[in-house]
Amino acid sequence: MKLKLYFIFWLFTSVLCSFSQDEVLEAIPYNYQLLGKTPATEKSRSIDVIIHYIKDTIQLPFVDDFSLDKIKRYDAKITDANIIDSAWVKFKVDGAASDSVAFMWDTTYMYVYNTDSNAYDVFPNTPMSIEWFTNFDDLLNPVKIDTVWPPYTVIDDQGILTVLSLTPDSVDYNFDTVYFVPAEGKAALWQDTAAFVYINNTYGIDPITIGVATFDGVDHRGMPYDFTIPSAYGLADVLTSKPVFLGNLPTDSSVILSFYYQPQGNGNVPDAEDSIALEFYAPALDEWRWMWSIKGEQIKAFVQVKIPITNTIFLLDGFQFRFKNYATLSGNFDHWNLDYVHLDKNRSMTGEVITDVGFVYQPPSLVKSYTAMPWRHYMLDSSANLVDTNALYLRNLGDESRKVTSYYNVFNENNSLIYVADAEEKTDFNPGLDDMKMTVHDPVVDTNIFTLNTNERAVFEIKNYIDVTPDDNRENDTVIYYQNFDTYYAYDDGSAEKVYALTGYGAKLAYKFTVDVIDTLKGVYFYFPQTIEDVTLYEFQLVVWKSLNPEQELYRSGLFKPNYNDNNFIRYEIDDPLVLSGTFYVGWEQLTQNKIYLGFDENNKHQDKIFYNTTGNAADWTNTFFDGALTIRPDFGVPLPIASIRQVKEQAFSFDVYPNPNDGNFKLRMRNEEFHDTEVVIYNILGETVYQSTISNQQSTINLSAQPPGIYFVKLVLSDSEGTNNQNTKKIIISR
Repeated sequence: MKLKLYFIFWLFTSVLCSFSQDEVLEAIPYNYQLLGKTPATEKSRSIDVIIHYIKDTIQLPFVDDFSLDKIKRYDAKITDANIIDSAWVKFKVDGAASDSVAFMWDTTYMYVYNTDSNAYDVFPNTPMSIEWFTNFDDLLNPVKIDTVWPPYTVIDDQGILTVLSLTPDSVDYNFDTVYFVPAEGKAALWQDTAAFVYINNTYGIDPITIGVATFDGVDHRGMPYDFTIPSAYGLADVLTSKPVFLGNLPTDSSVILSFYYQPQGNGNVPDAEDSIALEFYAPALDEWRWMWSIKGEQIKAFVQVKIPITNTIFLLDGFQFRFKNYATLSGNFDHWNLDYVHLDKNRSMTGEVITDVGFVYQPPSLVKSYTAMPWRHYMLDSSANLVDTNALYLRNLGDESRKVTSYYNVFNENNSLIYVADAEEKTDFNPGLDDMKMTVHDPVVDTNIFTLNTNERAVFEIKNYIDVTPDDNRENDTVIYYQNFDTYYAYDDGSAEKVYALTGYGAKLAYKFTVDVIDTLKGVYFYFPQTIEDVTLYEFQLVVWKSLNPEQELYRSGLFKPNYNDNNFIRYEIDDPLVLSGTFYVGWEQLTQNKIYLGFDENNKHQDKIFYNTTGNAADWTNTFFDGALTIRPDFGVPLPIASIRQVKEQAFSFDVYPNPNDGNFKLRMRNEEFHDTEVVIYNILGETVYQSTISNQQSTINLSAQPPGIYFVKLVLSDSEGTNNQNTKKIIISR
């Protein structure tokens, strides 16, 4: 019932989202978690080096719950410890290996002068037999044998031989070095080299156990399959199993393939024309056949599908199966999640029980409220900053209560074990989804082992384990969480499943944070996922508030623009560092009618900390409709000296507007003593231009008495003595 109610609420909120005019939540056209993780192709060549991946066929059972990534990787290096090198004899000529061979595919001839006929008799040259050994899985037997001829013509003129060389049709060289990568067995269950799915812990909602395989419209690099046409549609991701031994099974073996699927999840809903399909491979026929598919639909709980394998064309060694989806190819759209794939014999279509208890979600942060916080702040009172207990969500797939033992270990950045938590038990873990509370001990208090050489940053690996006996699948009994201490506060986990944006010129976004120490805010990190619309030309001002009700502004920056940096956050400097403590809000006011898209993490729920204002009235702050975490991180430290984090602030200048509020008549006073012509553009709340002029005096009077009362934005564009355009914008209120 809990799961059913959750999905009813999700569907209800999804419908309401379409009516929101002020804030939107949309799909991201790229998958930045995959950028930089592009695998090599199946065979990597240099001049004399070939890396070959040995293929294998696996035995039943075939089980993958995607708690681990079991897609075969083609990124081996010749220095890897498991690599086996060998000299490769590519061919043999007449049964003997040679350094090289040149030949003609057609017959060449020998001409012998005949004194009786006073003419040349023509004889074919002796052919050569070339055996080709190009199957790296079997280098003892040739793939094929070709009959070829030497690349020359011989003329025998009464015992005087003349050899005329011909340009050979082909020249081949022997004795390359081959590096063999041993087969992984069941450590890799899928063998696709490209266009494969995304194995992750974030896109599934209430997965069967932790981890899903997500199908979408982007390739293995996280980029759209087709950039050129926004409406491009077709085959997208493919997930192909390794060959499986299904031959020589008794006729009553009852071989069944089962899996769970979910449309959309934390992604984008697949449309009616989209689909996910399953195909079987018939080894003897060398062909794939459709077995199952379903059209796109709104999100729902994971659904199990069971397919019996009874046709003898499939019950052979070398059987394979594959999933594939058809989607919009221009972005990260039309999501499907796949979970708990299980192929085995002696199964039943009904009443089947799986003896497995496994994790369902990543463990939450051990730090109160945050996924990351400044290391210096944490160390001031480590016990107060740690949660007292942590909820680990597990699922019992069986039909009986189980005894579950859980504990966790902590490792430092050198991978040294520095803390072992006491084991805790739950003796009556019932079938279905439930949580298990873990008491959190403070390692600093217990052992004082978190002390580092720096007071800025630290990362710790926390491994959570469960012990259940019996258990058919141990792979989902361990989950890892990285506790990050840096110089910033974060609610997000570093991934963004959606993008969030506000509409309207002058829209303001505020994100609530609370700190228990007094420190100096020096910058703010933003993560702007790249979207189809380029927002890097749109301007905003970084704003810090002490409160929203009443609105109390502490800081306002000059003009900034969004900047893309793949999956990295961008740090925006606060030019006048701000001393803070207690509650504050960071965000922006956008100086564009267009949307500025910000990353939105759907797995960490902090709806109560996100506020927006699109009316310009200081009393009209509204709590967001969407539940998640924005990718905004206030920073109290010195930025890391790396190119991926950089300031993009433009030089601004200052001017005053007074009186403000006013009746439509007001003055502009420039603070700069040296300036040339200054362009004045005034917009209303809808972003429409209501006034535009050029001023040449340091103080000017503006008349907007013809405009109705409301909020307006005064934008000045200054051309300095070097011809550089600098801009600044201020808000005014006309009230009569």
